[in-house]
Amino acid sequence: MTKVDRVQRQIDLMNQLYASGPLPPAFFQWVDQSLTVLRAACGDGAPQVRAFVEAAGPDFHDPDAVMLPMHTEWGTHARMERCRAVLDDALRALRAGQPA
Repeated sequence: MTKVDRVQRQIDLMNQLYASGPLPPAFFQWVDQSLTVLRAACGDGAPQVRAFVEAAGPDFHDPDAVMLPMHTEWGTHARMERCRAVLDDALRALRAGQPA
């Protein structure tokens, strides 16, 4: 599986997350997996990795923080949309052959 395929897979998994609510444990796992994929695809210190952590929120492993009302700025849906934007940017850069 290529770097592009791996990043695309994380984007595709978002539909399953939305279908689950998303439940915090599934969200935590997806964020961890996405970070692993971004680090492998873009490099550990890449801007996309920092942007993804910022998008997910530094407290993304805190169930109380993630369970804020879903449609607030730091609710799960808003975090996921910000994360998706970072993944989309990384995917475009990888497809264009540019440093992600």
